[in-house]
Amino acid sequence: MEPLLQAPAVIPQLIMSLCAVSIVTYNKLSEIMTPFHGGNKTRPRINVTTGKMSFNWLFDTGAAITCMNADSFRDAFGHQKPRLVKESAGCIAANGSRMESLGIFEIEMTIRGRNFTHHVTVVENLNDNILGIDFMHQHKLNYDSTSKQITFAHMLTNALYAVKEVTIPALSLMMVTIKYKGLTNEHAQPIATIHAPQHPTISGMPAWVSLDSYKNCKIIIDNCAPYDIVLPRNEILGILEFESDEYLPLNEDTVNSIISNIEQKFPKVNKKQFSRQEIAQKAHLNVPDQYKQKYIDILFRHQAAISVNKMDLGRAKKFYPQNSSQG
Repeated sequence: MEPLLQAPAVIPQLIMSLCAVSIVTYNKLSEIMTPFHGGNKTRPRINVTTGKMSFNWLFDTGAAITCMNADSFRDAFGHQKPRLVKESAGCIAANGSRMESLGIFEIEMTIRGRNFTHHVTVVENLNDNILGIDFMHQHKLNYDSTSKQITFAHMLTNALYAVKEVTIPALSLMMVTIKYKGLTNEHAQPIATIHAPQHPTISGMPAWVSLDSYKNCKIIIDNCAPYDIVLPRNEILGILEFESDEYLPLNEDTVNSIISNIEQKFPKVNKKQFSRQEIAQKAHLNVPDQYKQKYIDILFRHQAAISVNKMDLGRAKKFYPQNSSQG
């Protein structure tokens, strides 16, 4: 494990949250940074594992059925396709157009450590994977517009509570001991997320924690308010969920792998070789005339370093830690 920041041994869950990244996060980074799933990123989304893949699905109360993009379906299941429930002639999009479907399949889905089986319509040329209102009703999912989080109706069974009254000073971090009262899963890693309905100004990054024999754990809580906040004993401070995906060290190899995965998904764009005249027209150089041709010559020789659009961005590799002798 190669942590990004030095931290005291008393906060191992903070170290883990900084130096480990789950496969779900790995796949989500790739999807967010590629043009495959466009749209408004402010809409509620949730990670769903199906087959051998994890995708970031849209939580859509306006969709009558749960749908999966056919390309995502093929990536997740390959030749081992789930049970076909019903042949489908297609479905109707929100704009009234008809979309071709491969059928309705019985798909096993894992969301935040919970396993579900649901009938999913697989659609060609669908812009997104969508959890529809049918899934929400059947499996009791809610969207909290205040915290902008998707939760299960039985969230209280997975809640984290303050063990004793704690005062967190204004604009500061504090490590707090909290208690979990729900069921544990010995085959998955417990992930704590701060979500306090009574105190919307406190926050905390999702962290991999360890439960002791009393189901207590420690987590860093950030008070974002400009005043002290008192957390009473037994106050709900968050939820604990169990992540079954593999964790990877957040080191240079992992980051390079993520970037490589992103690069493979970008469309290949052939770069045009510009003439000196074209560079002069596009560069709009505001320099003295006696230096202008020298600038144009430099840009012409090194035009491979210039990106014309977002699809031909390059990579900068030579970065060193601040304490490195190489500066």
